[in-house]
Amino acid sequence: MELTGAEIVVRCLQEEGVEHVFGYPGGAVLFIYDELFKQDKVKHVLVRHEQAAVHAADGYSRSTDKTGVALVTSGPGVTNAVTGIATAYMDSIPLVVITGQVPTHAIGLDAFQECDTVGITRPCVKHNFLVKDVRSYNPMIKGHPGQIKKAIQALMKAKRPMIYTGGGVILGGASEELTQLVHTLGFPCTNTLMGLGGFPATDPQFLGMLGMHGTYEANMAMQHCDVLLAIGARFDDRVIGNPRHFFEEPRTIIHIDIDPSSISKRVKVDVPIVGNVREVLQELIRHLQATRERLDA
Repeated sequence: MELTGAEIVVRCLQEEGVEHVFGYPGGAVLFIYDELFKQDKVKHVLVRHEQAAVHAADGYSRSTDKTGVALVTSGPGVTNAVTGIATAYMDSIPLVVITGQVPTHAIGLDAFQECDTVGITRPCVKHNFLVKDVRSYNPMIKGHPGQIKKAIQALMKAKRPMIYTGGGVILGGASEELTQLVHTLGFPCTNTLMGLGGFPATDPQFLGMLGMHGTYEANMAMQHCDVLLAIGARFDDRVIGNPRHFFEEPRTIIHIDIDPSSISKRVKVDVPIVGNVREVLQELIRHLQATRERLDA
């Protein structure tokens, strides 16, 4: 049986287990709305502006740990959605935004509500596609913590260790795992503004917030450590300042993040680990405990 493009889109969403789509209708996506209306597996949540649709999908993803999906029309629908897309991109939130476009034969001819959707969104997405044929839907690219053993070797040899955490701990729901890891290692811990709350502020191993508005202790420990374990953080300019000065003292950097593009973006990382922060920390804790049991035996 031959299917229309709209039928294929909705069927793919169903097969991937998508339960909610946040959107605002427009001419270029009405065929998709027709197909959404005909089924009951995927619930559409109507908003009043395209930016709200993407922000809602973002919030849904943060609160449910599922991929958020937004649906907007072409032209102004896309441009209105960009702020929400950029927000999710900066925080590494898994999001799929489906937009309309003018008919293929009219692309590039200044058709009604046409814009360069691919070009506009390229700076703030991991991947974007102008679909003209059947494509597979697979938005979740999972990282694999293959360097756990290297990380443990570096951590066990550290003389001036430091744990530096960011918003990825909060977004990944890994606060409990972080606390267990810090207590297992016995290392001092700091976090960024976005990471506040990821580790108990009353804990004796907490050095306070890091960065230009942070504590002296946290910043000095960061600058002079010999092994740095960065978890869900970005090494932004408010934290490390000039990267050249940050590298004046040699150190081994271990970086755990769900977004591979964040690793070695501002500073060279020695042990990169790409994956869900909570899952990586759980595996790291298991390996640390096993290593210590062998050493104590």
